[in-house]
Amino acid sequence: MEMFKIKPCKGLIIRDPETFEVLAENGEEKPRTSYWLNHLKNGDVELVETKSRSRGEK
Repeated sequence: MEMFKIKPCKGLIIRDPETFEVLAENGEEKPRTSYWLNHLKNGDVELVETKSRSRGEK
């Protein structure tokens, strides 16, 4: 399943529907499901930019 890193928007508490744990303020890898996509669309969570390595780096 495709994953993406998201974090809650400032001041919001978002829970994982499977674990009921609060989404970490600095972000977590989550499956790209309709649950998380709806939160993203509604502005409850935001994408966390991951630093991608360029082709020349090891």
